[in-house]
Amino acid sequence: MAGDVAFRLLQLGMEAADRGDTLRALPQLEQAVRLNPTPLGRSYLAYCRACEAGTTAYAVAAIQRALAEEPDNPLHHLNLGRVYLLLDRKAEALAIFREGLRRRRHPQLLEQLQQLGIRRPPLFGFLPRKHPLNRMLGRAVGWLRPLPAP
Repeated sequence: MAGDVAFRLLQLGMEAADRGDTLRALPQLEQAVRLNPTPLGRSYLAYCRACEAGTTAYAVAAIQRALAEEPDNPLHHLNLGRVYLLLDRKAEALAIFREGLRRRRHPQLLEQLQQLGIRRPPLFGFLPRKHPLNRMLGRAVGWLRPLPAP
């Protein structure tokens, strides 16, 4: 009985957090984790606390522990990447999202990458991205081939 209640609270909290309503998700996730402390519940709870209370260092550590317990769960990668975005560490967030996709494709990870913007590497890697050759030839080649899937 308590397991069913915890599962339903976890689902409701996850749905609210994924909609961006972390304040509403917080009490549901806290209660779900109190009843049944699963790695997924702890991961979402840490993300919501980072959003609402600013406990980002705690969130990174908690989500990394959950990720160590369930390395193939893409939702841990999603939450960790979101926390990195809160910290303005976009490169690390992109790396975490891509690692999650390598392990298992998930629509929310793809959506996050699309929101952040997927860029090809520069044509001439030895030149800076803003170099005129990379910019002009990159635009020309961009018209000829579509953007690769992550």
